[in-house]
Amino acid sequence: MRVLLTNNTLANRAGTELYVRDVAIELLRRGHHPVAYSTHLGPVAEELRAATVPVIRSLDCLGEPPDIIHGHHHYDTLAAMTWFPVAPAVYFCHGWLPWEEAPLHFPRILRYVAVDELCRERLIAEGGIAADRIDLILNFFDESLFPRREPLPAWPRKALVFSNTFDENSDLPVLRKACERCGIELHAVGIAMGNS
Repeated sequence: MRVLLTNNTLANRAGTELYVRDVAIELLRRGHHPVAYSTHLGPVAEELRAATVPVIRSLDCLGEPPDIIHGHHHYDTLAAMTWFPVAPAVYFCHGWLPWEEAPLHFPRILRYVAVDELCRERLIAEGGIAADRIDLILNFFDESLFPRREPLPAWPRKALVFSNTFDENSDLPVLRKACERCGIELHAVGIAMGNS
């Protein structure tokens, strides 16, 4: 099956970018033909290409129409649905606040997917989408990257903060000081820390 995955960006290693990457690679592994579309490309697009998933910045680059559009973000999904006038779509909502996650109405959107209960509520309350058209598919993770561990100790020894916006000029110093007071080693990961 030819699957066109849309996203507003495939640049930074963040939320929906990594979701698209992981889904596209899994679709490829299962014998499908995914193509990722975004007008803003970067490291995630390079990771997709390295995994042999085609990445396009312009919809006219796609030689054959998709069998289905796996749509993230309303502008990008709408662009794909307009360009490919018979392709059906499934529209995903990954957030309550971001403007690009606003619910999209289009006759060829067959199903809506919310990744949590709050996103489901956004589709219903702000988008007027009927509850019976929405599937709840919780975010996933790769168990081979995050294996089960032994039970946690009575008192934590290490802490991890993962945020693409925390840095030494925001809340990170407060977290660092609190951890130091408790004898907890703090690790910070994210774009602002330069180690995403």
